[in-house]
Amino acid sequence: MLRKLLPGVLILSLAIPTLAFAEVGGNEQNKHQNMEHRHHQNGKHHHCHEMMQAKEKKLLSLVDKYTPNQRAQWNQALKERKTLFKQMSSPEFKEKREQFWKAKKAEVSELRKQLKEGKITKEEFMQKMQEKKQNFHAQKQKYRIAQRELKNAVKNNDSQMAAKWLNELLAQLQQHNQWMKDRMSK
Repeated sequence: MLRKLLPGVLILSLAIPTLAFAEVGGNEQNKHQNMEHRHHQNGKHHHCHEMMQAKEKKLLSLVDKYTPNQRAQWNQALKERKTLFKQMSSPEFKEKREQFWKAKKAEVSELRKQLKEGKITKEEFMQKMQEKKQNFHAQKQKYRIAQRELKNAVKNNDSQMAAKWLNELLAQLQQHNQWMKDRMSK
C-alpha cells in the first residue's frame, strides 16, 4: 500500500511548488495589466463614456422610431442626467457625497446600537435592514424589467408595447434626475 502511495506523494510534492511558482509569475503579469486598467479607471473613463454614448444613441433611435413626439423630453432628461452626474462627481460636491454616506452609515450604526441596547430585537433589526435593501433593489428591478420588456417589444416589432416601455423608462429617468437634484440640494 505504501509503495503505491509513495510515487503519487513524490509527484505531488514536486508539482505543487512548481504550480505555485507558475501562479505567482502569472499574477505579476496580471498585476501589471490590472494597474493599467485601474489607471484608466481613475483617468477619464473613456470606455465607460463610449458605452454610455452608444446606449444613448440606440435608445434615441428607438425613441425616434416608436415615440418621436417625445424626442425633446428624452434629450432634455438625458442632458440633465449628464449634467447632474458631472456635478455630483465634481470636487465641489465631495463634501456632500461624504455627508450622504456618513448619514447612511449613521442610520445603520444607530440600528446596531438599538439592537445592542436591546431596544429592538434581532428580527426587527434584520427586517429594517432588509427594507432598506429592498427599497434600493425595487427601483433597480423596476428599471431592469422596463428594459427587458422594451427589448422584447422591439424584437417582436410591437410598436404599442415599445412606446409604453419607452414612456416608463422616461418617467424613471425623470424621477431619478429629481432624486439626484434633491440629494444635491440637501
